[in-house]
Amino acid sequence: MKIGPLNVGIPTLVYLALVVIVALADFQLFTAKTAQRAEGRLERSIRECMNEGTDDALRQGVDFCRQVLAVTPNSASAHLYLGSFLFRQGQYKEAQGAFETCAKLPGIAAGDAGMAYTGAGVSAFAQAPAGERSKSTAAAEELFKKALEADKNSPDAKACLGIMLLWKGGLSAPTDALAKFNEVLEGKRPPAKTIASRMYNARGVTLSRLGRAGESDESFLAAQTIDPGWRAVQENRTLSLISSLGLPGMPVDMRMKLIDKYKDNLSVFKPYEYAARNSIATGLYLTRKDVMSKAYLEKNFPLAEKLLFAASGDKPAEPAAYRNLAGLYQDRLYGDPGEGGRDGLLAQLPPDYFRPAMTAPNIWKDGATADRPQAAQQVLDDIRKCANAESEALTRLMNKAKLDTPQQVDAQLHIFGAQYILMATSTAAEAEKRQSELLKSAAAMVALAEENPAALRAYGSLLLRAGDYKKAFEFLGKARAKGDGSEELGKALEDMSRKPVVFDMRPRRVGHFGKGRPLFGGSIQVLSCPGAVNATLTVDGKKMDAAMSGTQLLALAYDTQMTDGEHKIEIEAEDAIGNKAQMSTSHFVDKRPPTLKLDPDGGELDGPRPVWTIALEDVGVGIDQASVKVEFNSLGAGSTPCKDLLVSEGVYQKEISSLNVKQNDRIPGDTFKIAPIRDLGAGAYQLRIVFADKAGNLKTELKAVKIK
Repeated sequence: MKIGPLNVGIPTLVYLALVVIVALADFQLFTAKTAQRAEGRLERSIRECMNEGTDDALRQGVDFCRQVLAVTPNSASAHLYLGSFLFRQGQYKEAQGAFETCAKLPGIAAGDAGMAYTGAGVSAFAQAPAGERSKSTAAAEELFKKALEADKNSPDAKACLGIMLLWKGGLSAPTDALAKFNEVLEGKRPPAKTIASRMYNARGVTLSRLGRAGESDESFLAAQTIDPGWRAVQENRTLSLISSLGLPGMPVDMRMKLIDKYKDNLSVFKPYEYAARNSIATGLYLTRKDVMSKAYLEKNFPLAEKLLFAASGDKPAEPAAYRNLAGLYQDRLYGDPGEGGRDGLLAQLPPDYFRPAMTAPNIWKDGATADRPQAAQQVLDDIRKCANAESEALTRLMNKAKLDTPQQVDAQLHIFGAQYILMATSTAAEAEKRQSELLKSAAAMVALAEENPAALRAYGSLLLRAGDYKKAFEFLGKARAKGDGSEELGKALEDMSRKPVVFDMRPRRVGHFGKGRPLFGGSIQVLSCPGAVNATLTVDGKKMDAAMSGTQLLALAYDTQMTDGEHKIEIEAEDAIGNKAQMSTSHFVDKRPPTLKLDPDGGELDGPRPVWTIALEDVGVGIDQASVKVEFNSLGAGSTPCKDLLVSEGVYQKEISSLNVKQNDRIPGDTFKIAPIRDLGAGAYQLRIVFADKAGNLKTELKAVKIK
């Protein structure tokens, strides 16, 4: 039961976009030409306040700038310094005002206007609380665009605009931002060193987002070269490498080059060695999907396993490494879904060796105890070793890590899957013991996660294997109700919902059964699951002492149930899941034979061919016309010799011209006529009439006839 993919699970990159923007507020005031035009005696004082940077110096710097502006209100440098001092004091709104005032000064130089609008954009962005910076990106972006309108080659405005694109996000944001950073770093007007280091850092972050790990690493190195003491870029470089190694999609040669470079030198990732182990291990195993080499897998699976064990050991409260360790084992067991699992250990078992619960509809129909094909012992050993290691790793996770309820359930589901494999590959005696233990742990898991469809389905599947079909159906139905919409589960529930079929009820005929007692019953077919069917048979509402014989429910009738009249027979059947079916039929007992009237009956009749009318009557179930037989025979000397079969099975056997009856005509009903087929002389004769009702009550009457 595979649950979930591998998870890299490392800390989020420190993008430090805000650090870059904050730095831009005073980024070039020391080198810009405008700074050299600060007015008169206050110029040196303003510079000293900016260099010192203390709270007192910043407040004094604001005062000096305002003194300059009182004398020369159109001084661009004074406005720029004022905005920078206010920004450093956290007065972002006032700083934005000072920068925008500067940008709108009459006759201001293009470079100064671009710098002023850039400062205004930075100030606008900083006004929103830290967690709500996305709200201020639109205003800042507009101001950066105005900066580029004023000075189209401003590296500072381009850099800030690129960072805004990262903040805004979107599918194209990293690509668009990268273009801006490249434009800044490769443009004709390179930025100041402080800004360049920030740009290389931002560029490295962006390349990392795009999955270009090698270029990202080079960009971070460039930032470190410019500003060796900047801790943030070192941290970003470390985390970017870690993130890149564990993500799918990286070219194999690049991933292996980075892994080989760092797998034995984890100290460079301080303080994130545990995450580095985690990511390198994941990267090693992800690469096997690209190279598809058994030798690679055999070589690197143990290394990945070792790294993840080390990662989980360093940070027992960090669940990512435990999850990945479990995911590593699961991937080893089940293989790559994209490859149909052919590269997993379980694929090495013979077909139909065992089926994990609910991998196919109607799993129980194949029989949980059916003979299994033999599997190589080494394959079984590898599978069991891997499943056992997964179970142990996740048990440590649950014991050491602080997991919330969903995480606990997820871990328990993984353990369930591993334990299920161990149970299904065990000997019969061991499997029974494991199944009993697994039922207890699965019940505890469900108690913890009553709303989790995967947990409900896992428990239901195990109950199914254990033969508790009714309870299995209950929990699989709950899984469906809680959101498991899989076709597989739907088909299984549909099969399990099928009612039994009752058919071929008996007795199949009505009527007299002689001295014996008839056999009541019917056949029952269970369509949902194996196991005994609970069935009852009643006659006229009285429960019979019935028993199952194969698929038939049978009972002998009591004498009291053989009285004349209608009797109701009913069968109710319930399978092991609780599906019920019922069928009933009516049975009519008729022990009274039918009656006959012959006209004329008795006396001497005129010859040579008299005609008789035979009227048959039954007050119960009616005459069975196919039973009617009429013979006409001569009796004694003197009569015309004859022994004629006139009617058999309700069909005239001879042509009787006097009645206009042809041979093979059927008698017209319960009342019909009969006559001799030849001229008769005077003498004694006999009509032998055999007839029965539909209940089988047979009667024979002999009628003496005299012809004069």
